[in-house]
Amino acid sequence: MNLPYTIILIPCAVPLALALWLAYARWESPAGIVDLPPPVRRGQRTFVAAERIDIRSMIGEVADMLKPLARARATRITLAVSPDRTVWAGRIDLAEALRELVATAIYESPGGQVLVSVLPLGSEMHIAVTDDGRGADQRLRETMARGAEQLIALQGGRIAVEARAQGTTVTVRMPDRVDSHSLGPAREGAQVAEENKHAALAPATA
Repeated sequence: MNLPYTIILIPCAVPLALALWLAYARWESPAGIVDLPPPVRRGQRTFVAAERIDIRSMIGEVADMLKPLARARATRITLAVSPDRTVWAGRIDLAEALRELVATAIYESPGGQVLVSVLPLGSEMHIAVTDDGRGADQRLRETMARGAEQLIALQGGRIAVEARAQGTTVTVRMPDRVDSHSLGPAREGAQVAEENKHAALAPATA
């Protein structure tokens, strides 16, 4: 057995494998590769670069990714989103939050239906995920939405949960436009760059 060669190759192979995984990592489903980001590791991010997002397209991608789960649960997913609906948010966090909410709705409504709708109300865009699962518990569903709520909070948005005897609606309320006051730790990428530029040009003070 060539033990010295084995010892040398193992440390070399680990970084190489990690680099390849980072370069090519993506979500795969039985329907094929889906261009959605991997789950967010909460607590490790401080800034979110916001952008104008076609919400209909994003919700469609989330629904396509969750089709295998929906088939396994015999649950039908229905989308009610106009083609001109957009929202200003961080793409990674919003996609992950919607994925969590729709997946939970599918799990909670076997043999039923999940409706995802989008409606502008005032200065907010409301994204509602409604299922017809029976006997929903308000506190339990609020707990199940906690992960998505943290992601939405990074965007300056909030979540409302309404559990009923026949179904639950979780509504994501996103501001039409984010700014430094509404985002908290999250910041619009262009705004951060602009602030950095002005800071670099500002004269030094004693």
